[in-house]
Amino acid sequence: GLADYVLCDASEGQGKPMKPDTLLRWLDVTARYVPTIGLGVAGGLNEASVQEQMPKILSEFENVSWDSEGRMHTPIPTQGGDGSLDTTNVYGYLQASAEVIQKTNN
Repeated sequence: GLADYVLCDASEGQGKPMKPDTLLRWLDVTARYVPTIGLGVAGGLNEASVQEQMPKILSEFENVSWDSEGRMHTPIPTQGGDGSLDTTNVYGYLQASAEVIQKTNN
């Protein structure tokens, strides 16, 4: 096929907070019409939002992947940062992701 996975991002790549209810509808439709494709979600994810938002999605789609980009960086230059990858943000995101996965699997 043309793709192995589809990434659903209700923020349209803008890093706005994830909308779990919207994403769940998109995931449901995608899974129904293309049952062999892998599913992923994105939208403003960081340590806190992973802990708050991903359990709801994982309760319905246990094999979903998730992605983060914008919130892993220092603020953009116009907001006082240089846009560099912030390893503290990355560590928190990965730690929260591991905890959510562990809780989901228990």
